[in-house]
Amino acid sequence: MRRDQELEGFIDLGMKKEALRLADEILACPRPRAREIEVALQAVGVFAHRSAYRSGTRRAKIETMIERLPKQARHMAGECLLLHYASVGDYQRAADFMSNAKRFSPQGFYFAVESLIGLDRLEDAVALAESRPALKRGFGDNDYECEALAMIASAKGDHLAALFARLNAPKDTPITRHVIEATAESALALVILHLGTHLQKAEEKRKAAASDSLELCLPGLQLALVEVELRSCERLRAKLRRLIPEASRPLYKLEP
Repeated sequence: MRRDQELEGFIDLGMKKEALRLADEILACPRPRAREIEVALQAVGVFAHRSAYRSGTRRAKIETMIERLPKQARHMAGECLLLHYASVGDYQRAADFMSNAKRFSPQGFYFAVESLIGLDRLEDAVALAESRPALKRGFGDNDYECEALAMIASAKGDHLAALFARLNAPKDTPITRHVIEATAESALALVILHLGTHLQKAEEKRKAAASDSLELCLPGLQLALVEVELRSCERLRAKLRRLIPEASRPLYKLEP
């Protein structure tokens, strides 16, 4: 049995110790096959704790393995290396493997967009999306493409487009749960944005009511009503914002 097949079996059975042992063996190999690299990185992503990985020796092993790879092999393994680094939150290192991103699978495209947005490179993420012929019509064929387009729309502040992209996702991939959660976040962000616009108008009404000295019936009533409206909207906006995870708020241009 080939090593990549054996390692896939360990991953499927949840055999952490055996999977990481064989993954380390593959990473130490002078010239591992592309499929072996892909499965070894998958094992590390599944079983290695993120904080321990970032500060431990396994990261060094991966870096050493990458340095040993011939240029062509490194180019061919670019997508799985990007997937690995993006999945552990190292967007800066993931960006080093985007030279062939136009030809990535939908999953690779999704993680490339996530990495670029995480690095505040929105223009590059937009250019990458526009370089994929299948996405020129503005929506994707699978969860990965739909969610990538939604992330770009959210980063632009277009929460309605983000919500539309997520509602139209097929929801038939490993990230389906994330897409459903993000759909709810997009809807909440859209309502919060609408409340913000309403609050601006209410504030203008409050200033006008405060300067109106010609009220002949029940002086101050208009001002009191506007202030009640302002407080009610502020409380509602605060409640809705708390429903969006703190880590996700920057994506929707919401304060932490």
